[in-house]
Amino acid sequence: MTENAAETISPETYDIEAWLNDAHLPEESARIYRRGDLLGSINALQDRIRELTTAVDSSTDLDDTKAFTRELSQARSEYEELLTQFGESGLTVFLQAVPSRKTRQIRRRVNEAEEAKVKAGATRQDAKVWGNEEFIYSMVAAAVVGVEGPDGVRHPAEWDADILRELEDRIGPGQFGELLEARKRADGKLQEPDPDFLLTVSGTSNGDTDG
Repeated sequence: MTENAAETISPETYDIEAWLNDAHLPEESARIYRRGDLLGSINALQDRIRELTTAVDSSTDLDDTKAFTRELSQARSEYEELLTQFGESGLTVFLQAVPSRKTRQIRRRVNEAEEAKVKAGATRQDAKVWGNEEFIYSMVAAAVVGVEGPDGVRHPAEWDADILRELEDRIGPGQFGELLEARKRADGKLQEPDPDFLLTVSGTSNGDTDG
């Protein structure tokens, strides 16, 4: 390291407070859907479309071929309609890293609430089970900072543990798990974006260029 470089990063010469002025906590996102009930019909239609496609390709009778083709066209239309409904039911949730200080505050609040339940007559075991669930819901709620619906516009969001309980009851533990995993990613080691991503998806990475 040169003498000039050492001076550049020295606490006495580098204004870290100015650098932190535009600092932001890491964020991750998760996509959840309120119409997961459509997946059964969507998957069944996929199987039917495969069957009808095979029937059309293998049919040697003109009338049968026409009938299979009509049914296949109808199945495709139903499939596309269900896909649209499913996609429009989606919500992208943005979750931010939760600083350690805030995590301790949440843990302290939950512990105090546990003790209050025990004093009110709950068993220690029941209070502990409630406290573990409350801490998980509260940590995810603290991480949620925004949502984006089908309109493609991000909106600020402030959720609490009760909203997340209702969300899990209404759309299932698997989708709540998506939020939980996104929060864990936000809290984890920062993953720098791949600088070659655009080249990779366009098929021009690793020397795959013309000429």
